[in-house]
Amino acid sequence: MKASIANVIATTPLRLPYFDLEAYKSIEPLEARYRASVSEIDSKSAEKYGIDPEHVPEIVLAQFQAGLYVSQKLKEKGIGHVEAAQLSGIDKTTLSKACTGKRPFSPTAAMLTPFCYNVMQESCHKVMFGRPGTILLPSTYSETARFMHSLSETEKKSLLNKAKVQYALLEKQNPGTVRNEPKRNQVVITGERLHELFFDKGVQAYQFFGPDTPYIVRNSIRQFVVDEYLTTTPRIGFLMFMALETGLALDYFIAEDFTKYTDCYYKEGDETFLIKDGYILGFIGICASLPPEPRQKLIGEAIGTSLCKTFK
Repeated sequence: MKASIANVIATTPLRLPYFDLEAYKSIEPLEARYRASVSEIDSKSAEKYGIDPEHVPEIVLAQFQAGLYVSQKLKEKGIGHVEAAQLSGIDKTTLSKACTGKRPFSPTAAMLTPFCYNVMQESCHKVMFGRPGTILLPSTYSETARFMHSLSETEKKSLLNKAKVQYALLEKQNPGTVRNEPKRNQVVITGERLHELFFDKGVQAYQFFGPDTPYIVRNSIRQFVVDEYLTTTPRIGFLMFMALETGLALDYFIAEDFTKYTDCYYKEGDETFLIKDGYILGFIGICASLPPEPRQKLIGEAIGTSLCKTFK
């Protein structure tokens, strides 16, 4: 990275949010926005798209700003790097370097969730962007929430308890070492979330951003949806880019239960509604954590229970 850009990133004081979202969105086309935000833009691309060669990559800046934010919050909470590492699985040396601005705060997706939830007690989106995020639920979960609102508290509680039983089985099979770490492969989880979006939009994965989706973005998507290209360590920078482009909180793409620290909305017609019911949020959060088969059975039962009441 150019010394001038690196210097700007290193000397930028902590500010919330970390960068100007509108300025980011003003970069066109999508390929230019992607290239300019995740790394230093090369001179050829800068000339092609009319971007300042000294442009500071927003996502890189955000990762360095996140390190400063984490450092500030750990001091406020009285949590040392060793304790934070134990609670999240993040290497304490890596954490220390991020907190002192020597490197970006860019843990693996599998470690980011337990760090944000166990240590920071905030959403991954808030930690990585310096602003809260929201999730407009994909159709599967949106319909589930809509139907469950017609159920009694007893019925909703019963469904939540059934979901908890399924999650307990998953935990038994994959006990893990820290709370909130994924019990399933992180790439599989992220791939499932992407497929939910592809399904709702009615497009193939490679055309998610339209028929002219740039190759560099298609190639990154391929690492989550094509078996031969599956990656073992999803790049947090690309997932941050997807969060920005879809308007969905980063938690949706990486957290097993993305409902814990992020406001979730469901859609009914042209209107959206914030989910405040703890039973419904808990049920959706657990369903999102489970493998497809038990998830689909639980969602089917929830919708079926509602329909039975409607047509009695």
